[in-house]
Amino acid sequence: MAHLNRRVGVASVLLTLALVTACSTSPSQTKGAPFDYGTCPSDPSAVLRPRFQSGLLVAYTGQPVVWRGDKYWWQDAPQAGGRFYAGHLVIALAEQTFGRPDFQGRRLYAFIVNNNRIVKEFGPNLMNRVRIQESVGPLPFDERKWELGKKNEEETRSIAEHVLPGETVENWTELVTLQTVSRVAENLTVETMLEQAEAAARCEVIERKVLASTPSELLVEQTLAKCAPTRDRYAIRKLIRGPRSASDVSYSRTAPFSDADRKKWTDLVNRTVWGRPCGDSAS
Repeated sequence: MAHLNRRVGVASVLLTLALVTACSTSPSQTKGAPFDYGTCPSDPSAVLRPRFQSGLLVAYTGQPVVWRGDKYWWQDAPQAGGRFYAGHLVIALAEQTFGRPDFQGRRLYAFIVNNNRIVKEFGPNLMNRVRIQESVGPLPFDERKWELGKKNEEETRSIAEHVLPGETVENWTELVTLQTVSRVAENLTVETMLEQAEAAARCEVIERKVLASTPSELLVEQTLAKCAPTRDRYAIRKLIRGPRSASDVSYSRTAPFSDADRKKWTDLVNRTVWGRPCGDSAS
């Protein structure tokens, strides 16, 4: 997925440490008792919508892309009052339409939400202090035994390829692949991710069918011909845009799909999502 690296880059703003402090000591160590993180927000978009629509936060166009993160806590620095906040981290990517031209465009915001109420918010100038646990899963494996055939990790990207027993990443009939790039540009879209992924595959795209689409996910079925070295490839693929990451998960095979297999693998690939179902780990 090296093609996505052309878009890698996140602007950061250095902040004075006297103003804020991040999660370095557990709340129980600091306060003597665990924090109440509240219930996980079942509809985080609904929680944030009034804040964006109020006009007090930012001028924006369209609807923000929203991700629900893990349990999260934050402590202001002593000079700022030292207050603790706990809840579930919700991240939004919104279009900023005012201010200097270099401040305009898509920008990240974060919110700590406790029992469906925003208790702390972070604007773009604070986002470099907010730790976001980027992950996708589960991988689309069926009941058969799958083996890790190859894994390669670099500073900003990784790829893991899984094969069936007796097969290799050089000689396979079925393949499950996860590719991830970190620190991507905020204006990267899932549509651009697909275009770049297809260009990098060095295959001829015979057919592409969009099965499902949201601002942060794109599920497609592809028929690819003349893939290296010479064989055709049939794939169900999902492009997943995270707050700071881009992931590409796919199931590929050398034989055409039957109707039953198409449904089975579409369902399995579509299960792979960003984050956890209800943010069950703490920062």
